[in-house]
Amino acid sequence: MKTRLTGAIIIIMVFVLQGCSPSTGAGLALEWLDQVSAPAGGQSVANAVAADEYVYVTGYVTSSRADPQLTGAKDIFLQKYDAAGNEIWTKETGTPGDDYAKGISLYAGSIFVGGYTTGALPGQAGSGGTDATIMKFDNQGNLTWARQLGSEENDYVYAVSADSTGVYSGGFTYGALPGHTSRGGPDAFLFRHDLEGNLLWTRQFGTTASDYIYGVSAGPTGVYAAGTSYGVLPGGSGSGEADGFIIKYDSGGNQLWERQFGTAGSDYVNSITVDASGIYAAGITFGSFDGYTNQGRADAFLVKFDFAGNRLWERQFGTAGSEFAWSVACHDEDIYVIGYTAGEFAGTSGANGYDVYVAVFDTAGNYQGTRQTGTSSDDYAKGITAGPSGVFITGSTLGVFPSQNGSSGYNAFTGKLSP
Repeated sequence: MKTRLTGAIIIIMVFVLQGCSPSTGAGLALEWLDQVSAPAGGQSVANAVAADEYVYVTGYVTSSRADPQLTGAKDIFLQKYDAAGNEIWTKETGTPGDDYAKGISLYAGSIFVGGYTTGALPGQAGSGGTDATIMKFDNQGNLTWARQLGSEENDYVYAVSADSTGVYSGGFTYGALPGHTSRGGPDAFLFRHDLEGNLLWTRQFGTTASDYIYGVSAGPTGVYAAGTSYGVLPGGSGSGEADGFIIKYDSGGNQLWERQFGTAGSDYVNSITVDASGIYAAGITFGSFDGYTNQGRADAFLVKFDFAGNRLWERQFGTAGSEFAWSVACHDEDIYVIGYTAGEFAGTSGANGYDVYVAVFDTAGNYQGTRQTGTSSDDYAKGITAGPSGVFITGSTLGVFPSQNGSSGYNAFTGKLSP
């Protein structure tokens, strides 16, 4: 069931970010929100969203809503809405094991989903433990192909990005992928498949400590992988216990540059996006970037690089509670960061527990404002995408949004904001 709010809900301006100049900002109107209650005793967790003229959401369920023949403890779901918030279809797929979807990307009428499984996908064989997965669906939700790959240990895909040159997926492995040697554990990796599912190359890299990829973005200027390292990457320099990094490749798999950055604390990059104005990465810091003071235990941050790897600016923001930034998207002159907060941004009041927030910046790093909302329980926003038809968000809640139906446990939600 969806909620339609006809009155504009204006974004609440927050003027507490150090180094950011408030602007007049545009309003963010919540056009609709759809909460999906899980069958009795089940859970529905949404992790990623992508949109063209339609909206696609993926995650996993623990009790089937669309396909009662599925027998796995956790199965992947893929959901399609129109831009007005009407659900068109929901498809579920999985193995007798546990299946998770973490990333989604659209290209040329197809839907690409990345994740991992403890079972064996159709026509595939397990490599050992948990395996990385990449799947292609048509725009009706039919599975076109599935690829399962990994080492003899556990392997996880957390991000996927497709363009004319192929399908790029990134994550981390606790073993050695074919043709590679483990440098420690876990190591980061990046796969490239062509649009028909053929594996073209693999890059496994890392330090003697732990290294993870959580975001991938492909485009005309290159392929960008972002994540976190607990060591010092080749050519990098460590700042704290854990640092963020961005690595640029060309479509042939040649590394063009690597940038490692952070504070004296721990820093985690969870998402990356690229447009004509530059490279944007968002994440979480437990320290303080230059010119900033940590507002609480964990703050969110947004950083911008140019295509040559020069860091142009960073913005750290938060409350006296903790903020977690999970996804970043851009459209026109606006950069959107989504996550959840345990505090209250200035001028807002928290609903209870963790609330959803969307912070908006322009391409020069000027802060535009933050919207905070939630239920009487914990709400976890995980995905955001932006385009001509609006800004779409997704996540999961333990509560019930206004005018929605909820069930116990996690319920997935998807909504549309209009700039």
